[in-house]
Formats: sequence, structure tokens, C-alpha cells
Amino acid sequence: GISKSDFNQDITFWDKHSGLKGNIYDITRFDNRIYIATNQKIYYLTKPETTINSFYSEIREVKNIPPGQNWDFLNFKIPSSNNKSPKKEILLAGTQSGIYEIRGTMAVQIYPGYLHAFYIYQSQKNPNRIYSTDGFTDFISLVYKDGNWKTEGKWNGLNEDIRSIYEDSDGDLWLTTLTNGVIRVTVDPLNITSPKQIKYYKEKEGLLSI
Repeated sequence: GISKSDFNQDITFWDKHSGLKGNIYDITRFDNRIYIATNQKIYYLTKPETTINSFYSEIREVKNIPPGQNWDFLNFKIPSSNNKSPKKEILLAGTQSGIYEIRGTMAVQIYPGYLHAFYIYQSQKNPNRIYSTDGFTDFISLVYKDGNWKTEGKWNGLNEDIRSIYEDSDGDLWLTTLTNGVIRVTVDPLNITSPKQIKYYKEKEGLLSI
């Protein structure tokens, strides 16, 4: 037989007329709230303050983040000594003014970057550690301990425009750059900001393009 379904009834959209400004770079759900990163602000959806149109959520700005480009969210899972316990999470945001921890409707800066934090990645080998970028040339790491963030610093030998980060099962980091191929970083756990080896993979190593 033939059936008909009206999909429009389950679709809601928000745009500049709803208060959502800029191009959307990332979206995440955290603590039963949807957050949206754009090239102007970070927003969240909330229930309306009035009963008029109460079916639709309203757009609100996350406070304490300066206007500018907001690139990436990370739901950071706090390591637990008891694997059976559910892991608590922290919402982090990478912006053009550093890295922020978002607490509900407010944000607290945990790394005052000079420029863009394009990507944030939580280490699988050491879940207390995150990797990120500071602008177009610097690679950084931070560690979470006893409820606080500590900056480990900028890594030696990495001066590229890095746009994504991945850690393999050996603990090596794979970094994609904007125009200079892929980088494999062999980490020195005893001297975290000074890698044992940095190797580039470009067209001559088999990449179709860079």
C-alpha cells in the first residue's frame, strides 16, 4: 500500500530571526541542553520565559565569552578511579580567545590562548590530558587534576596550522594541518612537550593531496 507522513511536524529551526547569529561550526548536547558554536557567539537552547509559543526553545548566549569565532566542543570525561562509577563530564569549548569550560549558562576560561583553539582532543592513554592548538603555529596540552586545569605548555618542534588531532593505540598523535600534510608525533611521557619524533606525511609518502 501507500502511506503518507508529514515530517514537518517534527522539525524546528532557529536562524538570525531567533537570535542565532553567524555560521554554525559545531553543535553538542550536554547536561540536557543543546549548545551551538558559531563564528560570532556560543549559544544554548532554553525553555521560553513566557507561555507564548512554549513549544519552541529560545536561543540564549553563553556569558563570559568574547565575540568571535568558536570552533569546537569537547565533552571531557573526568577519569574515575572506579571504572564501575558513571563518569562525570565537563563541557569545553575551543574559541579564538582560548579554551573555556562551560558551566550551564556561563563560561570560565581555562586557557587564555593568543589565538584560535581549533580543536580539542582528550587523550585515551592519559585521560587527564587534553591536546589543542593556540593560533596558527602552536600545539599545546593541559592536564586536569583535583578539579583544576594545569597548562603543560607549547610543544617543541610543532609549528603548523593544525586542524584535527587523533591518538592511536600506541599513544602516537596524528595531526592534520591546513596545508602541510599529516604529522605523526611520538610522545615522550617523561617530557611531554618535547616529542621523541616528529614525522611528516605528504604527497611523496602517498597522500593524494595536501
